[in-house]
Amino acid sequence: MIKKRIILFALVISWMILIFWFSSAGHEVSSGQSERVVRSVQYITNISFSETVVRKAAHVFLYFVLGILLTLLVRTYDVRWRSAVLWAVGVACAYAATDETHQLLVGGRSGQVSDVLLDTAAACAGAVVIAGGYKLIRKLHNNQKCDKI
Repeated sequence: MIKKRIILFALVISWMILIFWFSSAGHEVSSGQSERVVRSVQYITNISFSETVVRKAAHVFLYFVLGILLTLLVRTYDVRWRSAVLWAVGVACAYAATDETHQLLVGGRSGQVSDVLLDTAAACAGAVVIAGGYKLIRKLHNNQKCDKI
């Protein structure tokens, strides 16, 4: 359990560093990244997306994964799934708030309360998905044992 905790802790910290790195990019760099994604998606799918949609999708993806990682980390402390989800969402929300505050200090960027709410909702979704997935797998596994009896 200690090895698993150390690995998950390292993954959480690494993911938070990645989020911080994206947030540290100035307006021009960030817009360039979003524009490249928009052009790639348009080329592949022939569907047009705005830069705003790409940015919000990036928020959702990054914090969805953070919610999963935090939930799995908290579970290594032998707490119930519900508590793990609550702790994970709380930590993700606090991190999102500090991330948006950090963006106020980056040239051409702004911190948005709406982004904190979006990030928190995405982390909550990730936490609930992983908790629900684990519970479903366990239930199916237990039902298979009963069928064999």
